[in-house]
Amino acid sequence: MKALYILSFFLLFFAHLSATIHVVMVRDFEFSPALVAVSSGDTVRFTWESGTHPTESDNVMWTTFTISSSATTHDLVLTSPAIYGYHCSFHGSPGSGMFGSIVVSSLGSIAERKVSSGFNIYPNPFEQEILVESIYIKSYSVKIYDLLGNLQYSSGAADLSTKKANPIINKGIYLVVVYDGSGKVLDSKRVQKL
Repeated sequence: MKALYILSFFLLFFAHLSATIHVVMVRDFEFSPALVAVSSGDTVRFTWESGTHPTESDNVMWTTFTISSSATTHDLVLTSPAIYGYHCSFHGSPGSGMFGSIVVSSLGSIAERKVSSGFNIYPNPFEQEILVESIYIKSYSVKIYDLLGNLQYSSGAADLSTKKANPIINKGIYLVVVYDGSGKVLDSKRVQKL
């Protein structure tokens, strides 16, 4: 039993060493970047630059914390793959104003998957276009971000069950995010452009 505890300690210790820290700057009326893609166990560090910003989870996944001149950093470690929305309760609300999203993935590699939200995003990897199919929702928009959170492609909301995205972007790994009409994240997937 003692050996099991020692093994668990070393596994947790080395898992912590390999985790990455992703910095979100908190300033004026924005989180920058507003969209962060991380792996399970990575740290998201909120770092103060200006203002006072009570930062709360859209769905109460963590306790509200305030970033200000007296509390300049706050670290979150998220281990469950999901999309975590958050906002400044002074300057925003879920999906509007001062808000952001953290996409936690357990993917070790880019793999094809059918998502439970009723969206299928394919092919992966892609060369020219990405197809986004919806089983249930007809009106949605698609945005593609690079892994630094910079918007690379955006489509407006339209009543289509399948959308074709033809982004003019360089080879690399990107995050495809599907939004409803109010800006709420419905699904996301990491994709690779060849």
